[in-house]
This record gives sequence, C-alpha cells and structure tokens, in this order.
Amino acid sequence: MDNKTKSINWRVLILGTFLGCLFTAGTFVIFPVITNKTDTFKWADWTGFGKDTTEEESTEIASDKKTIIKFTNTIKHQSAKTLWDVLGLTGTLAIPVLIVLLSYQFQRRDKKRADNQAQVEKYIANENLRDETLQAYIDRMSELLIDKKLTESNSNSPVRNVARIRTLTVLRRLRSDGDRKAIVLLFLYDAGLLQSEKSVPFINLRDADLRRADLRRANLTKANLIGADFTGADLTEAYLGNAILTGAKLGKADLIGADLREADLIGTDLTKADLTKADLRGADLIGTDLTGADLTGANLKKAAYTNEDTKEEVYSQLYLESPFPTKFPQKFDPKTANMLLINNSNDLMRKRILFGK
Repeated sequence: MDNKTKSINWRVLILGTFLGCLFTAGTFVIFPVITNKTDTFKWADWTGFGKDTTEEESTEIASDKKTIIKFTNTIKHQSAKTLWDVLGLTGTLAIPVLIVLLSYQFQRRDKKRADNQAQVEKYIANENLRDETLQAYIDRMSELLIDKKLTESNSNSPVRNVARIRTLTVLRRLRSDGDRKAIVLLFLYDAGLLQSEKSVPFINLRDADLRRADLRRANLTKANLIGADFTGADLTEAYLGNAILTGAKLGKADLIGADLREADLIGTDLTKADLTKADLRGADLIGTDLTGADLTGANLKKAAYTNEDTKEEVYSQLYLESPFPTKFPQKFDPKTANMLLINNSNDLMRKRILFGK
C-alpha cells in the first residue's frame, strides 16, 4: 500500500470516528435533552442517564393498640452512565459507519485502478496498431520502389497515384501522432520521393495531413512540399533551404531557428507561426500571410514580398489566380528588414538572377 493510499485510509478513519461521535451526541445528548418535557436541559428519563437515586416511602397503619403494620415502598433509579460507557457506545456505533466508509473507499480505489489499467491497455493497443499501420505502409512503399520502379516512373504513371493515395491514407490514420507522421515524411525524403523532377515530385503531398508533426532538426532541404498541411507542426531548427512550400499551411507552426533560405513560400499560410531567429534570406514571400507571426530576430534580408502596388503581371508569371499582397504582423516594416519589394516582372527577373533561379 503506497503512502497516498495510507493517507486516504487514515482520513477515512478519522472522518468515520468523528461522524460516529456526532451521531452519538445527536442521539444520546441533544435529542434526549430536547425531548425532556419536565425539566429543561436535563436528560429524559428514558435515556437511562442521570443521578443514582433511591426513594423510599413508608406507611404505618395501627390495626389495634398493640399491633402496628408498616408498609415500605422503595423506588430505585438507574445509575448514571460513566464516561467509559459513553465511549463504548460511541465505538459500537462508529464501527458500522467506518465499515461503510472504508468499503466505499476501497471500491472507489479499485474502480480507479481498473480505469487506469483499461487506459493503459487501450494506449498500448493503439500504439501497437499504429506501429503495424506504419510498418505496413513502409513495406508496401518499398514494394513500389523496388518492384514497380517508382522512381523511374513518369508523372502520369498509375504507380505514383497509388503511392500518393497510400501516403495520404496512412497520414490520416495516424491523426495526432506527430512522431510517426514525421517518420513517414522522412522516409519519403530519404527515398528520394520528395525531390522535384522537372518541378514535379514523385509523390504529390498536396493536402497531406502533417499537422503537429514532430520535425525538429529534420533535414528537408529542397523538398517539394507544395500544399501540405503543417499546421501546428514542430519544425524547430529544421533545414528547409530551397524547399518548395508554395500554398502550404504552416499556421501556428514552430519554426524557431529554422533554415528557410531561398525557400519558396509563395502564398503560404504562416499566420501565428513562430519564426524567432529563423533564417529567411532570399526566401519568396510573395503573397505569404504572416499575420500574427513572431519574426523576432528573424533574418529576412533580400526576401521577396509584394504590396498593393505590385502589378498583376507578377502574379501571372507565378501562376497565381489573383493578386494578393504579402501580409505582415502589425508594426513590422519590411524595408527596415532589408526585404526586396517585387513591383513588376523586371523586379521578379532580377530576384531570380540574384539567387540563380
């Protein structure tokens, strides 16, 4: 029995004793007193408490001059109860109260243990199921890589569609399991399936559920992650240099110290993202939403952005459906951060030449 359980049992014992005493006082002190109709603040006669008294009454009758007949009537009252009698009675009454309280406490403790055990077993079962799901995915993808020559397939090959469907499915099944989601993504990266082939990755991760993925210090340099959902993901100190994150969702993502040099963040959602000390030099932030983002200490030198004066030709060249300026946090000045404003197609061309794109 642990210390916590012992402490609880002692509390129950003390409480039971107190309740037993209280019940005894109510039954044999308060109630008998208030039911005494003859004398206020005295024990009622039926309680058996009171003074130890003896009353005698004598009557003499003379039947004649020589004979006297004497009648004596003796009345004895019950002796008063002692302290030990009261304590004994209190203990007797407290026992059933204690039994009830302890029984309730033991049942409650056993139920709590059973609930905890059920939760542990459920957690273990879920972990085993997720492990099996992840292993099955890796095995099937390995078959596509080796037997179906996934990395040698063309962009319209059915094997790519199968790989995408399996990837999106396993990510949905993993739901909030950030660790295993990270394993899936890094498996694809290490297998060379996220690198661009003529700007098209072997597996398109658009709308892939990578929310809350744990990708701390992950190496995703030059990865094609167009349209992926990284909402709330942990990308602390991740390497995302030259990564393509066009239209990706990175709202509330943790990007502290992340390397995003020359990353394509066109039209990316970075609302309320933590970009403290992130390296964004030369990144494309055209049409990016940085509302509420933390840019404390971030390096944005030569990062491209747009404003209300940017011409539509810039958005047309970037295949954006409608013009929309880059949105910054309140009181943030892009000029002070030495960012590069893209007003027209010539500015866009100079930017590409500057960074060799």
